Amino acid sequence: WGNFLYDVRTRTTYLIDFGAARDYDEEFVRGYLNIVKANADQDEKALFDESIRMGFLTGEENSMMLEAHKMSGYCLGEPFQSYEPYNFKESRITSRISEHGAVFLKHRLTP
Repeated sequence: WGNFLYDVRTRTTYLIDFGAARDYDEEFVRGYLNIVKANADQDEKALFDESIRMGFLTGEENSMMLEAHKMSGYCLGEPFQSYEPYNFKESRITSRISEHGAVFLKHRLTP
């Protein structure tokens, strides 16, 4: 979320960190979109399977790490659950995702 700025008045998204502007190969993009879809659908099996396949998880994580990965992912999937405009401000999405930060720092097995 820190790489983009959305202007509600003009409905414009601005790129504010050029580190977010890079090429990714088609396989990575497809896998990442599969994860976004799994999160939007709240499909735990698809989320974990694709996260392991892409190296975001090892498959050896403890239940606390898996739960944090799932719940933060489901938060990220919320804007994609509907074609209706998503209210990022009222959703508190960033603060809800950050609630899992301590678990990630302590229990993540892969960078």
